[in-house]
Amino acid sequence: MSTVPIGPAAALYEVAPSTLRWWEREGVLGTDRGADGRRRYGDEELRLIGFVYLCHVVGLMPLDKTAIVVGAAVERERWQRTVNEEIAALDARIDDLTAAREYLRHLLTCTSDPPVDCAHLHAELLRRTPVGRFPDTTDLTTAAREAT
Repeated sequence: MSTVPIGPAAALYEVAPSTLRWWEREGVLGTDRGADGRRRYGDEELRLIGFVYLCHVVGLMPLDKTAIVVGAAVERERWQRTVNEEIAALDARIDDLTAAREYLRHLLTCTSDPPVDCAHLHAELLRRTPVGRFPDTTDLTTAAREAT
């Protein structure tokens, strides 16, 4: 069976060899070592590295959760639950990023001068930050006192 050393294996996925070593130390990857004691990767191992890459790098899944998905082939319910949790976390991040983009877009068309006085952004500030926990306050100073 044909194998490659760590450098070409890492280069295949545009990660550093130290990344593969880290994934190994964290228990996400195992490795076969040649007679010389060096890491060697065949097609099966390269595919596994690719799966880790997709989950962790592309899918933004934390490495501990990637390990669950990669290593739990027989525990379908557990890895599916883990993937569903990560999808929910990504959905929340997407919502936050969408809101951030909309705030910035609004700033480009805001007629308030200065934009810090924008009524639209003030309403969002009240809705999305701890200031909104104190709706009966009339100013930010009072809200800050209430927060402590």
